[in-house]
Amino acid sequence: MDKGIDNQHIILDEKGLVEKLHQSSAIFIYGAGIRGKRMLYYLKWKGFSAEAFLVTALDNPYSVDGVPVWKFEDAIARYDDYMIIVACDKRSWLDIIRTIEKKDVYDYLLVEEGLYLQIRKYAYDYIASTWSTQKQELQDRRVRIGYLSPGYLDTTYAEERLIINKLKSDVAEYVALPKELGADAQADSYYEPRLYIPNVDVIHTFNTVCVTDVLWCASFETNLPRIFDLKGKNRETFERLIDCILKNNCLGLFPLCQNAYEIQKSFLLENAEDVAKEILCKTEALHPPQPILLSQEEEEEKCSREREELVFIFIGNCFFIKGGREIINALSYFEGKFPFRLILISSFLYDDFFTHTAYDEMLLYKKIVQEKPWIEYYNGLPNEKVLKKCKEADVGLLPSFADTYGYSVLEMQAGGCPVITTNIRALPELNDGCGWMCELPVDANQCCQRLDMNELSSLLEKQLINCFQQIFEQPEIILDRRRASLARIRRMHDPDVYARRLSEWILQK
Repeated sequence: MDKGIDNQHIILDEKGLVEKLHQSSAIFIYGAGIRGKRMLYYLKWKGFSAEAFLVTALDNPYSVDGVPVWKFEDAIARYDDYMIIVACDKRSWLDIIRTIEKKDVYDYLLVEEGLYLQIRKYAYDYIASTWSTQKQELQDRRVRIGYLSPGYLDTTYAEERLIINKLKSDVAEYVALPKELGADAQADSYYEPRLYIPNVDVIHTFNTVCVTDVLWCASFETNLPRIFDLKGKNRETFERLIDCILKNNCLGLFPLCQNAYEIQKSFLLENAEDVAKEILCKTEALHPPQPILLSQEEEEEKCSREREELVFIFIGNCFFIKGGREIINALSYFEGKFPFRLILISSFLYDDFFTHTAYDEMLLYKKIVQEKPWIEYYNGLPNEKVLKKCKEADVGLLPSFADTYGYSVLEMQAGGCPVITTNIRALPELNDGCGWMCELPVDANQCCQRLDMNELSSLLEKQLINCFQQIFEQPEIILDRRRASLARIRRMHDPDVYARRLSEWILQK
């Protein structure tokens, strides 16, 4: 037993706990974190009530699930007879006990870990009994939807693309939640609020499992939980997060494409086969929404015009992994042979995980770009100006070596630009029959195989030359593929359809 901890305070079984609770006129829970809330739910499940959560320091009074949070001294001054349940893990027992006993308080209970696991199960039973009521309430009023800010990998791009304001304002209000992630090596794979209670009806995250009692759902690009090395502690985290997905407050999981759905299916069958079917029942591939960027007049004009000078566009900060080098090399082959221009929007990020491009090569290609008279180069542009450039261009470019989705393909297609892509991950779904596709060697997950980079670069460059050759010699083909691209955006990325499917999952209609 830990030095300084008296055995008489430790409760090992539920019978002993219930007996102690029956003997107390007032019950306090020390700590309003996740363990404190689970203890509260257990008490409610068993028919007990807690007078308050206790904390050592408190600036402003507040409540959790209708139970007040009081400063420690204020609480014990109100009652002569009470029992304090210490709601923390065993590693923190000694510090908490010292804090309590310094105030001459000895009426407290320490819940052994084995008993705590039983309590957690009862807490889940209680929560599950209330979720059905919560879900029904969501159908009858405006819903507060929380999203993490900043989002996954400390950006908000995915949240803006997939979550924020995707349901109409008369249905939902969107609330930014301060990002508070887990404390282990896989911290960015889950969201576990400890310092506050999210004041929302539903949380919608990207690539992130919610460890919370609030209703939640998640969009993701590869697999969820987003843990790839399942050894040691990572395996424990994985299993914990799988439990969170299985709980009834997980409303749905939304892979961005069918490719991500298939990866998730294989991932679950390999690592959580016993629950794979149950998780897949609450999983649906939802392609991101994308409105058409052209007015009817602009679309009619763009789908009928023929230009003397063809305009290509490339959008991508990660210049090398997205095929920027090969684009420059391939287009340079046609320099002086055909009239064309390239709009290039990139911050020239290099040394990515796939190409491992060196600093010197980045400087070389940045110099080439700045010297080519047919390249209109931007280090970066606001999104509205990027979309305007898509409307100006004729053909979009994203011949990427590695990309989980490819949002820029949607923007280019919505601007009336058929796109040249590779065949990796989601790109065959986005570019099927409406653009040009370069074939790279791929594995079972449709990821480019990591072969010799020089060979892959040469293979891509040759195929790009072939695509450009066809476009220059048969420019009329652009018009047919432009119409097909716009039709595909309308069919597969209608914002109203996306909102309806989200609403059906979130509101459970």
